[in-house]
Amino acid sequence: MALGWGCGRQSCRGKQADQKAGSLQEAENPKIHTYIRDALGDFISGGLTGVVELLDDGTVIKAPFPGPDWEIEEKILDIAKEAGVYHRIGPHERLVRLISHSRAGLVLEYMEKGDLQVYLEAHDSSSIPMTRKLKWEYQAAEALELLHSHNILHCDTKPRNFLLDAEFTKSSTFLAPR
Repeated sequence: MALGWGCGRQSCRGKQADQKAGSLQEAENPKIHTYIRDALGDFISGGLTGVVELLDDGTVIKAPFPGPDWEIEEKILDIAKEAGVYHRIGPHERLVRLISHSRAGLVLEYMEKGDLQVYLEAHDSSSIPMTRKLKWEYQAAEALELLHSHNILHCDTKPRNFLLDAEFTKSSTFLAPR
C-alpha cells in the first residue's frame, strides 16, 4: 500500500475555507464555467489539485485541473510542492514512486489495485483476511510515521489516499489531496 499526500495544516484549512466561501458565492450567483483540456491518458481519478490519468507507458500523471489561468497556476504550484515532498523524503517503499515532475504534472508509478476506499467498497469485508487488514493498518502507520519523521503533515488521511499495488504492500503518499 502507498500513501498520497497534500498540503501543510495551515494551507489545508485555508483552502477549505476558500472552497466554502466559493460555494456560498456560487449558491447566491450561480454561473457555469466549462474548461476543456486534451486528455493525456485514461482518466483514473480526480481531487482538489488535479486529475490522475493512466498513460500509455503504464505510469500515471497527476495534472492540474483546467480552469482560469490564475487557478491553473495555483494548482501547478500545489503539484510542485508535492514534488518537493517526494524529493525531500526520497524513494521509500511506503510512497508511490515519483518518476518525473514538470509543469504538466507529476508522473508516478501506477498502483494497479487503485485506492483502498474503492477496493473496500468492491469487496465484502468478510472476504478480506484479518491478516491483510492488519498489514494495511501497519503499513498506513509506517507511511504516516515516515512523513512525520520529515516534519510533514498529511492533512487528508483517508482510505482514498492509500493506494494498493498488486502485492498490497505499498502505501501511497501524502500527495496533494485526491
